[in-house]
Amino acid sequence: MNNYIKKQNGYALILVLLIITIIAVLTPPIISSIMSSTHQYKKVEQNIQIENLREMGITYLEGVVEQSVNKLNTEIKYSNDSVEYKNKLESNIAKFIPGNQITKKFKEEGQQFRLKINLVNIDKNNQIVIDYQVTPSLNNSFDDTNTSNEEAIVHLVQETDK
Repeated sequence: MNNYIKKQNGYALILVLLIITIIAVLTPPIISSIMSSTHQYKKVEQNIQIENLREMGITYLEGVVEQSVNKLNTEIKYSNDSVEYKNKLESNIAKFIPGNQITKKFKEEGQQFRLKINLVNIDKNNQIVIDYQVTPSLNNSFDDTNTSNEEAIVHLVQETDK
């Protein structure tokens, strides 16, 4: 048995060096691939969170408009004056969104959105159109590249004479 071990003539050393070389050649591409996929996963997760925050801003404004319209409809049975209705709607919305801009923060990590009402107008179809912007943020600072311009429409019903 001692004879067999002595007659290997360094093959074990060559085999170990060969295995180490193969591992050294294969490891960097595998690690690079893992790091790349981790970075890609984080980027996709950020995009999903930004989209969710944008949708939260849209939902928030839709809720404010719906509450304001419902309040106006209980206070005023009917008004033919669409300008007066628009002004009262703007004033009700301003109670929820003072100064036409509001920032809602959700977590300490900085997830938030900024909602800014640009214009409330009456279009040619006698609808109140609210143009606004939603800017989501994940890190306590707003980046205008993620800002989306949105529009909410309130349909006014005209009462006809019988």
